[in-house]
Amino acid sequence: MTRELSKAGAEVRCGKDWIEIDPNPLQKLSSSSPPLSSGVRISTYNDHRIAMSLSLLSLGPKGVAVEIENPGCVSKTFPGYFEEFFRLT
Repeated sequence: MTRELSKAGAEVRCGKDWIEIDPNPLQKLSSSSPPLSSGVRISTYNDHRIAMSLSLLSLGPKGVAVEIENPGCVSKTFPGYFEEFFRLT
């Protein structure tokens, strides 16, 4: 998670069994600010939780353009996740 969130511009620190994500970069954005990052390619490591949770980076007024590698890994728990996600966005 640390590596993939950092690709999108988040400030992330982690330890053996913890992760801290600094929300300040997100709080400082205004409607005229550029996106945190663009064209971010997210590696899922074949983990459906990473694919689904980091797809949410694309939402909001300052969403990040995200490409999810191996989106099919979500079929383990929610085979239609991305179809539903695109329907809602």
